[in-house]
Amino acid sequence: MPPESLSFVAGVRPGASVLAPARHEPQLLQGGRESSGRGPRARVRVRRDVLFWLGCAGFALSLALVTTLTPHRIWGACAAVGYAVAAELARRAPRAWSGRSAVAALLGAVVVPLALMVAAGAAQAEVHVVERSGGLLLHSGSPYLPHPAGVDDYNPYLPGMALFGIPHALFGGTPLADARVWFCAAFLGAMLVAARGSGRHFLGRGGTWGTAHGAPRASAVLFLAAFPAVALPLAVGGVDLPVIGLMCLGLALAGRGGSGTAAGLAMGAAAALKWTAWPLLPVGLVLLAVTAGRRAGRAGRGGRRAGGGVGRGAGRPRRSARLRRARGALPAR
Repeated sequence: MPPESLSFVAGVRPGASVLAPARHEPQLLQGGRESSGRGPRARVRVRRDVLFWLGCAGFALSLALVTTLTPHRIWGACAAVGYAVAAELARRAPRAWSGRSAVAALLGAVVVPLALMVAAGAAQAEVHVVERSGGLLLHSGSPYLPHPAGVDDYNPYLPGMALFGIPHALFGGTPLADARVWFCAAFLGAMLVAARGSGRHFLGRGGTWGTAHGAPRASAVLFLAAFPAVALPLAVGGVDLPVIGLMCLGLALAGRGGSGTAAGLAMGAAAALKWTAWPLLPVGLVLLAVTAGRRAGRAGRGGRRAGGGVGRGAGRPRRSARLRRARGALPAR
């Protein structure tokens, strides 16, 4: 076969030099990352925290568009902006679930709408019922109207709920006297104490929460308060949140052991606010009994180990004396 035919089969023109295949060097993007080489169709990964905040923004915006309740419309508009800002901050953050995004979400979903509604006097009917019951408790000694004529005159809560309306009865329309402010304070305070010393991981790998020791436990409560299912009642005045916070606090204290006094006070306070907390009481008693049994078992095992150590220490001189006598009985070499 002539050389020209070999060149044709090899894919090289006659008289041209054979070149090695070109190597495609990976292109570096901004930040030192290598491109995948797939061009504009390269797959873009969106972090879960960004998707989470975008989903929250979509929910808030949808609620603002479809609801006919003024407090919920105010919350939806403010929260949609707050969650959108949180998503952008999360996208720019070096690690997932950054605290800055949670703070932005909390400001937009709780602080700003609550301030606007307090200034405008917009609230759910439950807030007015609680504030009226606080005034009745101070003036008549009972938080209930003797002869309720309408639905808004009826107070479905237990007497403990009227305590949240006492600041409004004492200081009138002062913003800090609004019952919703004290709802928020009771819920967040109870959840912070409940998260203290639990030693649990609040988020998986790659997050910034870590364990519940130190500041990360506050971050967990921060993310919880910024979640729409919690932020909405915090802003519009949900009376269930203080009850839920005290219930979680009672269970957390009961699970840690101790005398059970603090757990009993927390569960009793929740039961004094609303009857929906009553099923918690038998659960809390069982949890207290279980933790007391575990504590007694650990104390018994510790006592047995300490007793065994003392017994072994007391038996050593006797063995040493027997060994010395045995050695003295042996003939000297």
